[in-house]
Amino acid sequence: MPNYPFFNEITLDRHSEVALYIQLSNNLARLIKRGILKPGFKLPGTRTIASHLAVNRNTVVAALSELEAEGWIYSRNRSGWYINKDLPVVTPRSVNGDLGMACCYPETTGFALYEPALPELEYQQSPRAPLAFDDGSSDPRLAPLQEYAREYASVLQSPRLGRLLEQVSPLGDRRLREIYTPLLNQYRGLNVQPNQMILTRGATQAIFLLSHTLLKPGDTVVVGESSYEIANQAFRKAGARLLRIPVDEKGLDTDALSQRLEREAIRLVYVPSHHYWPTTVALSPERRVQLLELARQHHFAILEDDYDYDYHYQHKPLLPIASADCEGYVIYIGSYSKKLFPAARAGFILAPDDLIQRLMQVRQLIGDPGDPIQERAIARLIELGTMRRYGKKALHAYRQRRDHLCKLLQEELNFAVDFQVPEGGMAVWARFKPQFPLPEIAARCREKGLLISDGKIYNPPGTDWNACRLGFAALNTDEISRAFQILRSSMLEMQASKPRIFVQNP
Repeated sequence: MPNYPFFNEITLDRHSEVALYIQLSNNLARLIKRGILKPGFKLPGTRTIASHLAVNRNTVVAALSELEAEGWIYSRNRSGWYINKDLPVVTPRSVNGDLGMACCYPETTGFALYEPALPELEYQQSPRAPLAFDDGSSDPRLAPLQEYAREYASVLQSPRLGRLLEQVSPLGDRRLREIYTPLLNQYRGLNVQPNQMILTRGATQAIFLLSHTLLKPGDTVVVGESSYEIANQAFRKAGARLLRIPVDEKGLDTDALSQRLEREAIRLVYVPSHHYWPTTVALSPERRVQLLELARQHHFAILEDDYDYDYHYQHKPLLPIASADCEGYVIYIGSYSKKLFPAARAGFILAPDDLIQRLMQVRQLIGDPGDPIQERAIARLIELGTMRRYGKKALHAYRQRRDHLCKLLQEELNFAVDFQVPEGGMAVWARFKPQFPLPEIAARCREKGLLISDGKIYNPPGTDWNACRLGFAALNTDEISRAFQILRSSMLEMQASKPRIFVQNP
């Protein structure tokens, strides 16, 4: 049997809760990202892989199917499986002699740090309506509210409460960090320690803290052509200049970014790991590899926002860019708020040790020690398996709601709205035909009790996409039907008011 050295870099834990085929696909994806398996390389046959790793052949087939769905590999009829040729060539890097494991977070960043500035923040409040196709919020009715209240009360009644409140750390609750980091390592391919995590009040606070730790006036921050406006505001408030790079069906255009890097210095690239805001596309495997290579060459920071990693409906999530970073270029942030309820602000930052120390200083400056009671309650919910059980329940419900909304759009508004069924997330990116201007639609819907965006917040400067996000997660299927009928009737009224212009497809 031929000898394939890369088999020695694959580690499978048969006692883990993670399915073997997921572990295998994660291992292979890491080897591709690190340049061990190069573009065009033909993988051994499924029986050969199964024999070397002592697993069932069906496990190998399932793992390769996942990798193909994610874009890492492709198959040729009767020829086998090959590493995608579109992936950049990466020079292999040794990580403590063990390239099969996730990279350890380094002690220092790969880019320079300097002192932060702390400008004022702007406050925005969303309007209220009986029904809303919002930006993509979770449904509190699917959260473990009673269990959360019970654990919160238990912490308050604990005889150790005084000690918990006296020993508040800028990093956040020690127990939650010690419980959560092994889960991130297991399920997201990371290799981070509890002292390399700082707990925050959601992803928004994480972005704010990082903006005022990493940036100084005049720095250039790369964002998508249309990008998360709250993040944009945080970057601008820190004095940064936004450089907008196009986003297509594969995510941020890294070739366009590479061209700009030849002409100017860039301090930070902000990129959602999954479900790019607002269009819901995911950064492709080849662009993940290229983005990290560009960071290594030009020494800029990558802020990877994985705000809704847990909500995927087709295939498992792609491994974060941070899982392949061994040199401290990627700062990884996430949120627990979508698993609980929007008001429960719970997020985290993973970063090298030196940046964590700076973040602790900035957090102390703004006088926010976090919420140790909530953090300890969440730790208990994780320990008891409550978060995992409710997460599965919510995922099933959100998938049904996505399918219900997409079916209605396809069957009843296909003459006016273009969209792609999102593979994950909590919203559909809907592009309205020019004959149906969103500001007018939004005004008509608001009069009937439905809140829908007028689309302006999603427009890049100087453009009018006439598109918006239709959040489906916070509404059950009956509410989606009611909201949709308001939307549809409003649009049909517009159509009827201009019969010579608007013609509905048969």
